[in-house]
Amino acid sequence: MGRIVDAAGNFTGPAFVISEGTESRIMVRAAYNEAKNQFAVIFGKQDATMNIYAALLDAAGQVLVAPIKSAARQATSTIQALPTIR
Repeated sequence: MGRIVDAAGNFTGPAFVISEGTESRIMVRAAYNEAKNQFAVIFGKQDATMNIYAALLDAAGQVLVAPIKSAARQATSTIQALPTIR
């Protein structure tokens, strides 16, 4: 689930679904693209292994690009264990 928050920390609308399923989402990170008024969201999801996913949302929280598996986390990889958006 996700929610849009304004600069003052207030919710601007209802919660919305970013990724379906019952597996836990962990290490969630989001970044805002002011020029396109879009959000990129990345998160870890425990499937058969821990995988890193990325999704693209518009400013209202509508999913523009459904979550795509971008990497399978390797136990020795700190970079994949703690994903970051820049």
